[in-house]
Amino acid sequence: MKPLFALAFLFLMAACGGPKEDPLMKEAATIHNAAVALAESLEEKIKELQADTSLHISPDSVATWNAAIQLWKSDLVEVPGNEEHHHHGDEHDHHDHEAPANVTAEEMLTIQKELQSRLENIRKRIQPNE
Repeated sequence: MKPLFALAFLFLMAACGGPKEDPLMKEAATIHNAAVALAESLEEKIKELQADTSLHISPDSVATWNAAIQLWKSDLVEVPGNEEHHHHGDEHDHHDHEAPANVTAEEMLTIQKELQSRLENIRKRIQPNE
């Protein structure tokens, strides 16, 4: 009887698929990954704008944009279980940005949405017509 019980238990565990991924954490990770990619894109755009001397971009503007992105990066919070963040560009900031203990999935989503909003405001300063 024990082998039958063990087999039934294994079948039940396989059918359940183990622990389920929290959809809010998954959404937070998606937002996080998109924001990091946008930050990298904005850094490249700043370099392009700075190199194009016909645009007459003020060095103060470039410094302000770079400082805003660096401040954003310093506030970046990783989403627990998000493996994709390791696949960002070579210059990705690998400082310790782990979420504080006991952050709920809903709070993590709120944090990522706020970071996304801040970065979008920076993007509007760099690319106002886009």
